[in-house]
Amino acid sequence: MRGLLINNITYVFDERVDQVAIVLKHSRNAVQKIITGVVLGMILVLMAIFILQAVIFGQPGQLIGLDFWQTPQFSLFCFWSALFLTLFLFYRVVEAKRDHGVLPKVDPALLDGVALTDADQGHRQNIGRYLENEAVTAIEEAYATAVNFKHPEVQPLHLFIGALTTSDAAVVFGRLGVSFESVKDAIGRRLAGVPKAAATTFGSQAEDLVLNALRSALKHRRDHIAAVELLIAAYDADPWIQELLYSKKIERQDFENVVAWLRISASLAQRYREFSRAASHKPTGAVNRAYT
Repeated sequence: MRGLLINNITYVFDERVDQVAIVLKHSRNAVQKIITGVVLGMILVLMAIFILQAVIFGQPGQLIGLDFWQTPQFSLFCFWSALFLTLFLFYRVVEAKRDHGVLPKVDPALLDGVALTDADQGHRQNIGRYLENEAVTAIEEAYATAVNFKHPEVQPLHLFIGALTTSDAAVVFGRLGVSFESVKDAIGRRLAGVPKAAATTFGSQAEDLVLNALRSALKHRRDHIAAVELLIAAYDADPWIQELLYSKKIERQDFENVVAWLRISASLAQRYREFSRAASHKPTGAVNRAYT
């Protein structure tokens, strides 16, 4: 296994990518969604029962009295149960965010001299937690494409095709004025010419490409590894892809310019969300804001 050694931390792609792992991941995500939906539904039902019994059919004024909260009754059972389930739901949200980390900030100049090395130095960090959902989808689509064509391992072209299924790629090629239909036949012929094998692996070529996508994301100070980083990494890794786009009158600088535009747009959108979140805490009353 290879990795990127940065500040005594070796970043590796240590995710299992095969048909069993993908099915298990999707099944786990489906179960998690079902659990969240059931818990949310229980909260709504319990709170509805509490409001009906204690407010609508009861005396709302009793809610401010201590006796109401100290007297055992079904409406209170519903209220405390709803509160407990709300805390449980909040815990699940926090844990889900913890599983998706934010990339550390690294000096871009430091990355130029960092080469891929064997992952036997420093503390190892799996970069799978930094992938955006669309990047994960691109990797899974790349593996599915390699399996469908019975190729021995996932190659840059497979990852390029996988990235094409994402919204980032749709924006990039939309700006470039190229449709998938215009390159589908050429890609199909290229895939048909790859030697076949009984099993497909997510080998060193694919792992190196994901690591280069990490390098690109760090260099451009992204919070996560987006699908567009996989797209540009696949473009850089495969001269045939470069020739294909060049045949459509898309030079390397054109491709990089659109990718840079997409990165800037994503950065501005993220900054807007951060400013909006911060603005929600500003005072809205008649307080003189000169003192705040």
